Amino acid sequence: MNKFNPKDFEDKWRKKWATEETYKTPEIKKGDEKFYSLYSYPYPSGAGLHVGHVEGMVANDIPARYNRMLGKKVMMPMGWDSFGLPAENYAIKTGIHPKDNTDEAIKAFIEQINNIGISVDWNTEVGAHYENYYKWTQWIFIQLFNAGLAYKKKAPVNWCPKDQTVLANEQVESDGTCERCGTEVEQKDLEQWFFKITDFADRLVDDLDKVDWPDSTKAQQRDWIGRSIGAEILWKLNNPDYKNKKENQKYIVELANTDDAEEISFIRVSGWLENNINEKTGVTKEFLGEFHDQKIPISKDKIQKQSNYIKENPESNLIIRENGKILGWLGLMFEEDNVISFGVYVHPDHRGRGVGSALMNYVFEKNPSHKFKIEVSKNNTRAIELYKRQGFEEVGESKWFIEGREENFIPLYVMEKECFVIHTFTTRFDTIPGPTFLVIAPEYEHLDKIVTAENKDAVSKYIDSIKNKTDLDRQTAKEKTGVFTGSYAVNPFNNEEIPIYVADYVLANYGTGAVMGMPGHDQRDYDFAKKFDLPIKYTLQPKDEGFEFPKDKAFEGEGYQINSGEFNGLWWEEAKDKIMDKLISEDKAIKKVNYRLRDWLLSRQRYWGCPIPVIYDPEGNAHAVPEEDLPVLLPYNVDFSPTGESPLAKSEEFQKSAEEKYGKGWRREVDTMDTFVDSSWYFFRHVDAKNDEKIFDSEKVNAWLPTDLYMIGAEHIVLHLMYSRFFTKFFFDQGLIDFDEPFYRMRHMGLILGPDGRKMSKRWGNVINPNDEIDKYGADTLRIYEMFMGPLIDAKPWNDSAEKGVLRFLSKVWDNFNRIQTTDSREEVKFEIRNSKFEIQEREINKLIKYVGPAIDTLSFNTAVAKMMEFNNFLTKEKEINKSVFERFMLVLAPFAPYVTEEIWSQMGNEFSIHNAKWPEFDESLTKESSVTIAIQINGKVRGTVEVDAGSNEDVVYSAAMKEQNIAKYVENEPKKKIYIQDRILNIIV
Repeated sequence: MNKFNPKDFEDKWRKKWATEETYKTPEIKKGDEKFYSLYSYPYPSGAGLHVGHVEGMVANDIPARYNRMLGKKVMMPMGWDSFGLPAENYAIKTGIHPKDNTDEAIKAFIEQINNIGISVDWNTEVGAHYENYYKWTQWIFIQLFNAGLAYKKKAPVNWCPKDQTVLANEQVESDGTCERCGTEVEQKDLEQWFFKITDFADRLVDDLDKVDWPDSTKAQQRDWIGRSIGAEILWKLNNPDYKNKKENQKYIVELANTDDAEEISFIRVSGWLENNINEKTGVTKEFLGEFHDQKIPISKDKIQKQSNYIKENPESNLIIRENGKILGWLGLMFEEDNVISFGVYVHPDHRGRGVGSALMNYVFEKNPSHKFKIEVSKNNTRAIELYKRQGFEEVGESKWFIEGREENFIPLYVMEKECFVIHTFTTRFDTIPGPTFLVIAPEYEHLDKIVTAENKDAVSKYIDSIKNKTDLDRQTAKEKTGVFTGSYAVNPFNNEEIPIYVADYVLANYGTGAVMGMPGHDQRDYDFAKKFDLPIKYTLQPKDEGFEFPKDKAFEGEGYQINSGEFNGLWWEEAKDKIMDKLISEDKAIKKVNYRLRDWLLSRQRYWGCPIPVIYDPEGNAHAVPEEDLPVLLPYNVDFSPTGESPLAKSEEFQKSAEEKYGKGWRREVDTMDTFVDSSWYFFRHVDAKNDEKIFDSEKVNAWLPTDLYMIGAEHIVLHLMYSRFFTKFFFDQGLIDFDEPFYRMRHMGLILGPDGRKMSKRWGNVINPNDEIDKYGADTLRIYEMFMGPLIDAKPWNDSAEKGVLRFLSKVWDNFNRIQTTDSREEVKFEIRNSKFEIQEREINKLIKYVGPAIDTLSFNTAVAKMMEFNNFLTKEKEINKSVFERFMLVLAPFAPYVTEEIWSQMGNEFSIHNAKWPEFDESLTKESSVTIAIQINGKVRGTVEVDAGSNEDVVYSAAMKEQNIAKYVENEPKKKIYIQDRILNIIV
């Protein structure tokens, strides 16, 4: 009898599977039963696959193999997250080009994946750095650019001075150092490209209900997006230096003779605009003189964002319109010497706080005698009063009214000049009676309006002192820092004035950049108040007798309102809603949904990444590269040593190609894309990996996606998933696909720890190399051991003894197979079960089949392996083993151990692959026990057991119990009662 030795057959089957394309992805049409099993494509490091990769790949492979055997069409693809900083750093260190190093690493990865026995169809392979892949990554950027979802702006970023590149927040350690090199991270202002993922925030939250993901993952996604529903409170500024200066120029106000315009008009004047129109209607010069009857939509957030562009180029963004017809650009009116402008609108892409004033100043610089006309409802006394205070002249009534959904820039101007207001967002209106200070971020947009001349130097010094702190440093610092601005804010609830501070724990890129300090009920605010000796005020307390507020911390519990005027005595939840309603009705607050999510910063100042497909004309304007010119190739000969600027800026070849193609003075964008861009769409390309004509065939993608199983590491469950979902929703909006969530079912694996229980690291010398394990024990042993270690999501320490136990299991399987070959007593596949010598084997294999299938579906691989081990131990004790039973055992084991089962299957005389065989069915009647042991209780205490046929009724069980002397002696008379739990317990009450 030959001994079990995986080396005798593993290589043979690897070659045969490759030659015969055993795992080739079948053709598919919409509606076919399918199973798309996706593993998050790995970064191909020079170190090769680690045992964590093996865990995830095998966990994907087992369901893929199982579903093939069920007759479904299966796709099991593979690809490479092959751009990125590690390869570039390695190249800087060794002098080996990133492409050469990456290509060699991929070859090693492919060999390892094949050795492990992963059923990959290599026709689906993609790689982030392959030209036929990043061509389409660039194409996606262009579509986002054309849709207004890709833009460039100056932004503070985390900068690693050693790696000379931008870091995302999650790449900065808690101590403020770079996760890759340990260098202290700095803050730096750079022009950066962004994707407007914030436009999709609500859908990214709401659509989590559509997917089968762990609740913890959904919670982390929701937390990262950070949607909170509340309102913005409006605090009037009291700056001793501030004086409300009126302009000398005259304006015209005509009162519209309409009764229904009041609400719209006042909304316009206040700038509290709702986006009721979803169309993105841009206006270009080509439309001049043409009838244009679509509304220019208003975005809720743009009214609160500064627009430097329009301040620099106002003449290109003002549009003259009347009754839907575009008459011209404002600059043309000056040339024609018109002195009254009626219906001047701001281009929708460039509306924001400060725009109205900038435009008004521009107009009067051009023509001091110019006048504007605007209509206001005669019933809107508040709006009229606002206009009058700003020097507008009332000239009578008009016969009609301008539709208020289009934003005339005059109301913007009026809003800005009327009064400067600080906005703070809150969901806890029950605490609004209690703020004792206001805090604004050091980068607050209108800081200059708030800081007094006396405090200007102190504020400047403070801002300089914190400029290199990361956002994480600022939010987690235990000691609170700040500086007084010299100004005060007026609480709209009670008209109390409270001081305004600048403090680094408030971030300009979250919320409004200003928060109200409520030290009585927020620990962070409490610490700040203590530091600066500010009052502490409470607005709620429990009704507990003898309750006292804590002396050394904030009270963050629940309670009834105090110090809240008319709302005293109300439970805080009731008071919260009533106070909010009151402030909103008095125009002192605005309903608002706030988000923690920020737009996706994708620029990277590195070489080894996808070039951004943007070109700049000689005037510096950005243009998308024409699609026919894709891909913008990454040049090979580039000096990518870190200098603080993007390596592509130093490439003559790269910049010369722009002038050759587009003309003198044209230049290319030199930043490359964040590697998250590459990994946010690869699962689409797998479906149609060789398509040179378009990004993918929509029919194929609609047939295969969403994925049926996506297996990823726990480190990818926030940003990668969110960015992938963003791209998917964008593709859906563009009509490329008919679904808007990419991964129907997603699971993530827990870490495999070293034998010492610590995370595997060269530092600890506890790294397990899968190549070594395969060499020692074979691929099947490694596969089954990693699935047997414990629940998939748990962290699990490596145990060499347990791995050897799996090797013994497979050796026993092999030995039992050899017993079949030598046994004299065999029965055909079909035989009469009952009363045959193989009845018990037949029952046990049916139970196994019934158990293992659902266990694979639920990814309970460890329990499935345990059941198969039990079954094999059972067979080992049997004198003879039925061939049919053992064949079905091999079919059940095949997804877990593809090599040994293929070898045994072949030796049993089968001419086709076991992995193309049909998953065995089970007979439900044979999965039930033929006899059961019933516990017999007397007055609830077990006195013995009886064995009866499964399914026996109460009378049969009682009769059997009375035949047992050790039970019957407790029952002298007829029982008062009998309680029977089918096939488990009979309780006799005497």
